[in-house]
Amino acid sequence: MKIEERSLVINIDNLPNCDTMDAKDLVNRDRSSIWTKHCYGEDLSIRVAGREGGYHSSPHIHDSEQLNFCADGEMWIYVENDGYHLRKGDLMRVPRNMVHWAWNRSDKPCVLYESHAPGNIGAPRVRDTAGPLFRANEPLPTGRYPMVSWLSTEYAEKVEKGNRPSVEGGLVAHFDEVKDSSHAIVSEGNGFRSRFVYGLDSSFLVATQDRGCRIRPHLHGCEQLMHLISGELWVFFPDEAYHLHKGDFMRVPRLTPHWSWNSGAKPCELFEAHAPLLDPSEAEHGKALLTGDEAAIPLKAARTFWSPRNLVERESELMRRSSNSA
Repeated sequence: MKIEERSLVINIDNLPNCDTMDAKDLVNRDRSSIWTKHCYGEDLSIRVAGREGGYHSSPHIHDSEQLNFCADGEMWIYVENDGYHLRKGDLMRVPRNMVHWAWNRSDKPCVLYESHAPGNIGAPRVRDTAGPLFRANEPLPTGRYPMVSWLSTEYAEKVEKGNRPSVEGGLVAHFDEVKDSSHAIVSEGNGFRSRFVYGLDSSFLVATQDRGCRIRPHLHGCEQLMHLISGELWVFFPDEAYHLHKGDFMRVPRLTPHWSWNSGAKPCELFEAHAPLLDPSEAEHGKALLTGDEAAIPLKAARTFWSPRNLVERESELMRRSSNSA
């Protein structure tokens, strides 16, 4: 089912199962072993993906940096000759154009949150079943986007035959290795906490925003895609307001002033992806997911800038207009 309607916000329940599989994927013949809800913007794409016990993808490559968060269950992700065992709460990066594949070696489902920069929407079957996070009057991206190239199963057979233990460090960070960052540049107090990781082209955070917490108006030189895992959250632009609920995906265009307020009765949880990456110095405990060879590469990061504080005075009117148009 091709998605015709466009909006900056789409709920996961209104998305079809994104057709990420391909006839050239020599391992995944059973489509019931995988589900994917996929959205995209100009510079990146994000997805929530379920992989049943026993799921095993074929080796493949794509010209996108991939960041993963294991939200539930466990998964082995192999990159070239190394295997990484992800458990609930772990974060990982797959560099661009590196051979990789995934294997759920357990008998229980796994849920992953993923981002790709640039957006991994090059295949028409993927783009047609992914949600475009654009206003109705915004043109859709027309550039050439990466797509998956499936490779020989020999890559996996050779590595898995060795049955080596999981690699630690570098491209992977376990839950207890990433401390909470408060992002003091936009969050005053302790009401916003995130586990923030980054690569060369993008960044990724899993955050909690407490009841009543307001993120001050700001903008940054990167596109932001987000997914509300639980709770509710108001997100404001100078002339727009969006009331997000559990399961909503949203896009904040590059250099757009925005802020947020949790008006709900309990904390909300969300994950965000950014391309290019947010400046790591703004997250005091941010963690780089880089190989030893990559550590010396200069980062091209996007700064955050304060917008006028008095923008928050528009909230009541923006919320009223949003409610009337709902």
